[in-house]
Amino acid sequence: MFRGVKSCLDLLHEKTALLPHVRIKPVPYFLGRSTSAGMLSGVLNGYGAMVDGLIREFKRRYGKDLKTIGTGGLVDIVVKYSGGFDYADPMLTLRGIRAVYQDWCSSGPKGLLKRRQK
Repeated sequence: MFRGVKSCLDLLHEKTALLPHVRIKPVPYFLGRSTSAGMLSGVLNGYGAMVDGLIREFKRRYGKDLKTIGTGGLVDIVVKYSGGFDYADPMLTLRGIRAVYQDWCSSGPKGLLKRRQK
C-alpha cells in the first residue's frame, strides 16, 4: 500500500513553503510548463509508473495470468497513466462493504446484533 495521489499532492503543498495547492485533473503532457503543471504531471505519471512496476513484479512472481483491479475514487484518472490494470472500478470497495452489510441485515436487525455480540 502507498499514499494516494491526492494525499501526495496535498503533502507537497502543506510541507513546503511555496508549492501551490493543485487540483487533480488529467494532464495531456509529460513535462509541465509551470510549477502546478509540473507537480500534477510528475505525481500522475509517477503513480502510473509505480503501478505498472508493481503489477509487472506481481505477474513475474505469481504468473502472467494474474488479474489486476484498480480501485479508489481516482482510479479513472490514474488508469490513464498506467497500462497495467486489467479492470478499474472506483466503487468496488464501497460495493463490497454494502454487500457485506446487506448480507448481515438479511436476517433482520437481530441477526446484525447477534454478530456484533460475538
